[in-house]
Amino acid sequence: MCVPWSNETERAEWYKDRCELYLKWLETAEKKIIELEKENIVFDVRKEQKK
Repeated sequence: MCVPWSNETERAEWYKDRCELYLKWLETAEKKIIELEKENIVFDVRKEQKK
């Protein structure tokens, strides 16, 4: 398996970078969901499934 790091420090930095990127994506998604909820576009899937 080919990995993008050659030692433990690089490995830790690689994972840290990925985590920071994922956190930014989550933050962006949360903001978008809140925006959509304010516009009443988002609905609760669980309520829809019970019907």
